[in-house]
Amino acid sequence: MSDIQTEDLTIATLVHSDEYAKHFKQIAIIRTHAIYVVKRKYGYEMARIPLEQGATITYAVTWALIPMLFGALLVAGIIAIFVFGSVEAGTRIPVGALALGSIFGSVLIRGTKRHLITVRTGGRTYRWRSKAGAFKDKISSTARVIAFMRARNGIPAAPPGAPEPAGASAAGLST
Repeated sequence: MSDIQTEDLTIATLVHSDEYAKHFKQIAIIRTHAIYVVKRKYGYEMARIPLEQGATITYAVTWALIPMLFGALLVAGIIAIFVFGSVEAGTRIPVGALALGSIFGSVLIRGTKRHLITVRTGGRTYRWRSKAGAFKDKISSTARVIAFMRARNGIPAAPPGAPEPAGASAAGLST
């Protein structure tokens, strides 16, 4: 075996050390021969999980449902103020705040996408989900994971102009 096949290279860093508390029990780093998962033990530590020969890596794009529901409730509340609300004389309603709230709520209703990477190795499943608003920030990391996933599964990279798999095309990724 050559040095390249035995060398353990970093594919993607999905979670940085200052974000460990928000990504507890999730994949933090994907390397060629192992993944590192954030574990809690007297603070936070990284558990090394070796990737077996038959390990599978999958990628999908999901929607953040909680922010979508919050946006719907916010817009519904603002509409309820106009339709059902009766305001006493002399009460000031900041119209700008209502406008900003309705714009913010409508942006949340349209939804925020998330990356979802799942690794199955050794009979266990490990996941990483990006934060609801960080979809564009993590595109380059997930593109490297998709390229690694394709190389590991023996799938050639798609030529330019060819259609991508459903998850990659939805994310706007190309490898």
